[in-house]
Amino acid sequence: MSPLLLFVAGCQGGDAGTTSGGPGVEGTGTAGATGDLNPQEHTNPGEGMNPAEISYPPGDASVIQVAREINEASTLPMFLLSPRSLINPDDFESHIDNFMSFDYFGYDYSLSFYGFPTDADPYYLTEITWTNEDYDLFGLRIGDNMDDAIVSITSHGFTLTSTTLNPEFERDGVLIQLYGEDVITSIEIQFPSDYVSGNIY
Repeated sequence: MSPLLLFVAGCQGGDAGTTSGGPGVEGTGTAGATGDLNPQEHTNPGEGMNPAEISYPPGDASVIQVAREINEASTLPMFLLSPRSLINPDDFESHIDNFMSFDYFGYDYSLSFYGFPTDADPYYLTEITWTNEDYDLFGLRIGDNMDDAIVSITSHGFTLTSTTLNPEFERDGVLIQLYGEDVITSIEIQFPSDYVSGNIY
């Protein structure tokens, strides 16, 4: 099961995403189950952080600028391009150490750390998905009108690149995807990580 499907199953309280057992998988049991952690009281790994204090990794200046703008104008579970070293795996419902990424799952969000700016570099937060109305992207929250969201995101310099199933936007290689029909049910942000290492993942 893909990390996103595992995340969605957990948010819906399903048992399709059992996270105990299996190679490279650690967790508290079925995704969405309480186990030792109460998911309703889960701490926000980015809580108390100030976007002005982030030390951004080296990389394309335009991509770093996108991260800076999103971090300063949004309320996220953790700031984009934060280093993986800030993560304590025990603070999450489950985590998966993949070959190319490290994925962490909270009750209503997931964080994925990839090498940035390339797969040969240290791991930074390059992908966030959430379903909780407590978080926002440029003020947009879960439950907001989809048409209004499209106007808002394009006003921040993103180009609408696809409306086939769910609206997708791009700016300097950074992707934003909104899920839902008339209203937003999930938001995903992805930063690029170039494959240069030659590793077989």
